[in-house]
Amino acid sequence: MLNMKRTGMAVILAVALLSISAATVAAAESGSIKVHARNLTLQVNAPAVIAIARGVRQEVEARQAIAARALEGHDFRSHRNALHLWLALSDKWTAAKLSEAVRPFNVLVRPSDLFNTGEARMPNFVRLSLVAPKSRDDLQYAMEVIANQLSNSL
Repeated sequence: MLNMKRTGMAVILAVALLSISAATVAAAESGSIKVHARNLTLQVNAPAVIAIARGVRQEVEARQAIAARALEGHDFRSHRNALHLWLALSDKWTAAKLSEAVRPFNVLVRPSDLFNTGEARMPNFVRLSLVAPKSRDDLQYAMEVIANQLSNSL
């Protein structure tokens, strides 16, 4: 059994727990939870870790909702627990062109090519972090800048 005493370790484990279903987190709040990853199994008896995981999950859900509202009408893909999303670009845009268009607004986007681990041709997408902006307001601003730039080119 692992007893989490350091906040830093608790936060790392809480982020790992993000992939666990909400029902599992709710069921484990009063007791312990087993975390399985490859050949490692940890049994965590730390309500604080579960509380951090719940807080992270709620923040990610709120940020997913902000992005979905701001990018309505644009083609993007994400998972409800993801800390990022993939935004498809029309033929009028390249990742480099969008990056240049949003840079004056202090917004950064990452082309899909950065995440290529092989020789495959990557689709015309950009990866948008939902957690890099320090606040929800900063995320809202960044998503609106991106959406406005994409819409203004049509």
